Amino acid sequence: MKKRIATLIAVMALVAVLAACLVACMPSDPAKAEENLKAEGYDVTLIEEDLGDGMVALLRAEKEDDSITIYYFDDKDAANKYWEDEEMDDYEAQKEEGLKELEQMYKEDLLDKDEYEEMKKLIEDAKVKKQGKIIYAGTSAAIKAAK
Repeated sequence: MKKRIATLIAVMALVAVLAACLVACMPSDPAKAEENLKAEGYDVTLIEEDLGDGMVALLRAEKEDDSITIYYFDDKDAANKYWEDEEMDDYEAQKEEGLKELEQMYKEDLLDKDEYEEMKKLIEDAKVKKQGKIIYAGTSAAIKAAK
């Protein structure tokens, strides 16, 4: 009886993890991401051609203050190389540095409070992720719309 309960719990946990993965993944087909973003009212530009360095498609979408750029590569190795060459793995540190610089500009009266708050919100909301052979950068809302 205990084995059956343990097995049932393990199967339920696996189903939950798989469901989360399906919901949380960026579409591997650029056309699907384009369709999702257009359905949410984004202006979308999709380039599907050999862009060099293993990049086979580039999608850019914007709507008001939200935007996303998605890079599609031939394979995971090409995406990893681009990620490393562009130093994207250090993005969080770069983001923190940007926030410090922004705060310094505010302290020096180069920005008013509203400008500072708006720019701070945009920087804090920005995300850069790598998922297999896809790299994407954008605001939380745009990332959610693309999925």
